[in-house]
Amino acid sequence: MRRHSMQKYPSPIDVFPMRFYLGEHENTIKEVMSRILHGGLLRKTKFAIIINSEKLIMDLSREFVSTSASNREHIRGINDNILRRALLSGQFGYILDHRNAEIQNDNKIVADYFNMGELKLLLATFSIIHWPVNGIQEMYLPRIPNDQYGKPDLFGLAQIVGKVGDEQGGSCTIYTDGKNIDIVAQALNLSPEEYEDLRILNNKDGFMKTIFKGLLNK
Repeated sequence: MRRHSMQKYPSPIDVFPMRFYLGEHENTIKEVMSRILHGGLLRKTKFAIIINSEKLIMDLSREFVSTSASNREHIRGINDNILRRALLSGQFGYILDHRNAEIQNDNKIVADYFNMGELKLLLATFSIIHWPVNGIQEMYLPRIPNDQYGKPDLFGLAQIVGKVGDEQGGSCTIYTDGKNIDIVAQALNLSPEEYEDLRILNNKDGFMKTIFKGLLNK
């Protein structure tokens, strides 16, 4: 059942409740990944799963990484061996919290590959907000970011869902927990003035430093 349709972006965005799984459970996200990578979801071409767990991202990547031959002999500059193999498969890559220069470098390469259409699927933590990822057509968002008081962080959420529908090219979809439908819709519909007010509030009170481990220092 369609709950919301957003028209302020270059591509319209529908927000649907996730029916086939709840939460960041490995087996259920694994099912979604398998459908995307093995052709079970053919409606879109660029997918993203936002998982607030680096461990889960790495566990899934090790399982899905391909050792098959690729038309790329090598990828220069990648520090993470698992990530290098994932990119060589031409199927997926991941963006982690950028704690150091090596991870920042890897994240940039992954974002570039995704933007060029070289990857079908992007796995990312909430730190996706720091990278110019474009063209996401279908996003799976089991959880939304909370502030230090455990309440939904609308500013952080707006930056995440704003990665969807930012290019022309048909309708886009966000799947989230049914209880988060309204807050996701609110984040998508923020006016420029409301967004700026939230940015100032978050920077002033330091909410983002708590949520994203001090990574947002703009």
